[in-house]
Amino acid sequence: LDHALRHAVNRGWMVPASFAVTAAATALVIGARVRHLRHQKEGQQETLFEE
Repeated sequence: LDHALRHAVNRGWMVPASFAVTAAATALVIGARVRHLRHQKEGQQETLFEE
């Protein structure tokens, strides 16, 4: 791939940038999942004590 693109995307700043983009995307997906799960549990009351 590098040879096909003539090393145009082979830059030193791309590794940290790709990690940052991946971390941001992961945070967004996890945040959306947590919001979805909280929304599903709204109105449901957990049992505090079992008899």
